[in-house]
Amino acid sequence: MEIILGFERSGHSRPVGVCIVRSPQPGPRETDLNFPCFYVYGMLGATGWPRRSGLLRRETVNAMVLRGVLTNMMEWTAAFGATNPFRACQLFTSLFPARDWKEPLDGVFDFLSGWRSGHPDATVWNSLTSRHVPTQATNLAWSWVKDDRQALAWSACCASAVWEGLTNPQGVHRAIERKNKEVEEHLPTLRAAGLKEASDSLPSPAEAGAALEKILDNYETSFGGLPKPPPQLLALPSIKRRFP
Repeated sequence: MEIILGFERSGHSRPVGVCIVRSPQPGPRETDLNFPCFYVYGMLGATGWPRRSGLLRRETVNAMVLRGVLTNMMEWTAAFGATNPFRACQLFTSLFPARDWKEPLDGVFDFLSGWRSGHPDATVWNSLTSRHVPTQATNLAWSWVKDDRQALAWSACCASAVWEGLTNPQGVHRAIERKNKEVEEHLPTLRAAGLKEASDSLPSPAEAGAALEKILDNYETSFGGLPKPPPQLLALPSIKRRFP
């Protein structure tokens, strides 16, 4: 299924982003593949990565492409948390599959604060991307991208972004709108450089959240529905106020 930054292409749709990708499709079934890994591997595959390079023809991923995929995932999951709180709570719950939610939530908050240390604002995804993808590297080994430690990093980035959207929806709206304005100011330059898919606008927070929902539907088709949010999570004051 071809999408334009998450929206199905049709004769009446207008491009809402600066590139066309294919919606992540399930590969060989991996029972422990969580949503962040599904997103990262799927989007990399949609852009033609990994590719074989070097004398040994090893599979590699372009570091800039990976940073773009991670930034996009966090921006869209933050928008998802800001616009669809119940489904976002389901996604957040799924990122802690072994957790006993009857236990105190201190461990969850410690996990989030540990990965977000020093990056408290709504643009957390930009900071985390630079933190977890080597900024000096050109290409990264595909085995490194799929390493368990990196899978934990992708999950932590996703959890932090979802939580940001859930607990700071206004801040996420402002951050996305500010970034869109900055990108749109550079669209004439992009078109002059030959980027024919550059369009007049980028997804609003609501559109980005809807785009993430479509990809999440693909994930659930392959791996089953997301878990029901535990009452302990829904009862948190910062979450409860999202359900008037």
